[in-house]
Amino acid sequence: LEHRVEERTREVLDLQRVEFELRAAQEKVENELNIAAQIQRSILPSNFPAFPEHSEFDLYAMMVPAREVGGDFYDFFFIDDDHLAVIIADVSDKGVPAALFTMISRTIIRSIVRQRKSPSQVLAETNDLLCEGNDTGMFVTVFLAYYHLPSGQFTYANGGHNPALSFGPNGASKKLACKHGPALGVRPGLTYKEDIEKLEPGQMIVLYTDGVTEASSPQDELFGLDRFSKLVCSCESLKLSQMINHIDKDLKEFQQGNQFDDITVLALKREV
Repeated sequence: LEHRVEERTREVLDLQRVEFELRAAQEKVENELNIAAQIQRSILPSNFPAFPEHSEFDLYAMMVPAREVGGDFYDFFFIDDDHLAVIIADVSDKGVPAALFTMISRTIIRSIVRQRKSPSQVLAETNDLLCEGNDTGMFVTVFLAYYHLPSGQFTYANGGHNPALSFGPNGASKKLACKHGPALGVRPGLTYKEDIEKLEPGQMIVLYTDGVTEASSPQDELFGLDRFSKLVCSCESLKLSQMINHIDKDLKEFQQGNQFDDITVLALKREV
């Protein structure tokens, strides 16, 4: 009997030790994921208004990852005094692998944009670089635009991404539906085209990832592009920050805690 008690005691102690080691390992992973999430948030522009010295346009964006870290990103920065680069992208995977591919993609795009290449050239060169040694099979859809402040000219190239939405001051809306080539990172040697949209005073461009339109309710109903467009139209009189916060609130209510994909929205408006 005494031997069995000792044996049982050792078993209990061994189980406690294993449980302790598993808990410690889990805490380490969670801590590393938290650090990764902090790093990812830190590279996304998050100070709004982003350019308070510029009253001729308004800009706002949000990114809500489905996990601790995400595969979506947005970016914007001035190339010169008159040209603003605007980017939204969506990597094919989620979690840590997607986050790493996201950071690589963002760094490459930023570097080539600063060389004053056109949007179509940037996508072509980024695609070739992402294809080098890409054994993972991951890819990224990218919408890249240059906004010329004095004229309102919006020059854009779309690499496999969702169509941008344009909303005029008179309530008219349309899709910038051209895809100028496939997603980046699939195969090298691709060429991309670009188009120009002239923004009139009061006109707004909304960029988004498919985590918005493919957001699902508990009844498996999709949020959809029509619902999203109507929601944006209903917020047309609001500031962009209020509009995007309203979109975020509606998406949360629609999904009721069941977010399966990263959600990213960026809006740019030419002010009167």
